[in-house]
Amino acid sequence: MTIKAIKEKYKNYHETTGDDKTMFSIIHALSGEKYVVIGADCKGYGKSVYQVVRVSDGQEMLSKDRCRPCDNFCEDSNDVACEMMWDAGIDY
Repeated sequence: MTIKAIKEKYKNYHETTGDDKTMFSIIHALSGEKYVVIGADCKGYGKSVYQVVRVSDGQEMLSKDRCRPCDNFCEDSNDVACEMMWDAGIDY
């Protein structure tokens, strides 16, 4: 799957969470894998990371019930997403 295809597939992700505006960020892992971080602007909570999708196969890396806020999506989302994958026992 391409990054563009992932962004197209998840462009309305915010509607499933009841939030405003879906946002994306890219992780370039040391393993060489690329991941797309999917977040949304949560009403009342600020920006949050909801899902991480592996680019090579389009697999969602986190369960649907995961969500973690981050202060600044542009600067913090990759760190938050990596922590979420680590906590879930995912080697990235």
